[in-house]
Amino acid sequence: MTVMIETNQSELTTGELARELRNQGYRTPDGRPIQTWMVRRVFELGLIVETHRRVGGYRVVRREELPLVLAALARAGYLTSDPEVVV
Repeated sequence: MTVMIETNQSELTTGELARELRNQGYRTPDGRPIQTWMVRRVFELGLIVETHRRVGGYRVVRREELPLVLAALARAGYLTSDPEVVV
């Protein structure tokens, strides 16, 4: 699976990343749209090391970290397979 992140932003919050994936039609294996809590959960489960920057209470994901986040979403079962990310 190839995931195209079509944004000019250098950083995204977990909510913005989830919205971008939903807008592009990405779904869970059972057909549900990707939700913010799913992106947040991969951090809470320790699938990604919590070294990411925060702005207030928001986690901020840099563009170069998107492959790590998307691979973690796949490992957690929120995406159908390990995606190849094009940013």
